[in-house]
Amino acid sequence: MKLILTLVLTSFASIMANQETPSDTIDAFRFDASKVEVGKAYFYLKSNIDGTRPSNVAHYLPDDHWIESLKWNDDYPGATLVLAKMDWETFSVGRFETYSIDEQGVRSPRVVMTEDFENRRVQIEIGDQKMTTAIDHYPWHSYDFDYASLVHTLPHLIDPRSSVVVGRVDLVREPEPTFTFIGNVEVTYVAEEERGGTMCIKYHVDGEGLEHRGGDLWIDKAKGHLVDYEIDLPDEPGFKDGKMKLVRIETMTKDEWAQFTKTMGK
Repeated sequence: MKLILTLVLTSFASIMANQETPSDTIDAFRFDASKVEVGKAYFYLKSNIDGTRPSNVAHYLPDDHWIESLKWNDDYPGATLVLAKMDWETFSVGRFETYSIDEQGVRSPRVVMTEDFENRRVQIEIGDQKMTTAIDHYPWHSYDFDYASLVHTLPHLIDPRSSVVVGRVDLVREPEPTFTFIGNVEVTYVAEEERGGTMCIKYHVDGEGLEHRGGDLWIDKAKGHLVDYEIDLPDEPGFKDGKMKLVRIETMTKDEWAQFTKTMGK
């Protein structure tokens, strides 16, 4: 009787464990530091797919863990700077720091987000306001971050021709601003093709996390950076869809990049 009870309890525990085991896809990746182009700055034109509402985005890799992203518009003063530290254990963002930059180049902190993988959540601070968001799937990425963390993660796929599921966490503005796990997005290998004069790996992204309004990413096959994306779902108000097209690549020191963020290229 004791043996039967033990077997029943063991079986029940196993069933419960299986129910609670997340369908993470972390094992689809393996970190390779040689695939991080440290010291490179990538300059993009961001717009609607038809080219309307153009603005500027630059990504900079100061080392093999951090991604820095500067967003600015030539017609308006100021800019937004996002510093994201990658967690190469979860292939997700381990820490976000968001700053506004005024006309004098002075940074003001806006949002800090830190990963708590052990408890499967992220913690967010917006001024005095603090909140937590549960993460239903790892890896996760932010589309509002121009999918910078996702595109810099894809070169670490063990099989670049495979498909993989990633989660999406972003700010939901209605009924009140809150960070939310929006849903999963399937990243599907499509083909190798030329885009903008560069041989790329093309991936299709779609799913609940993009409200089934997905699109395509083109990743430089040799170097691993984003060459272009076109996604039907816009990532910020006022846009009807989204496009990020590579304009140029520069090599910069950390000091040169820091100076650039102050002047916003002006």
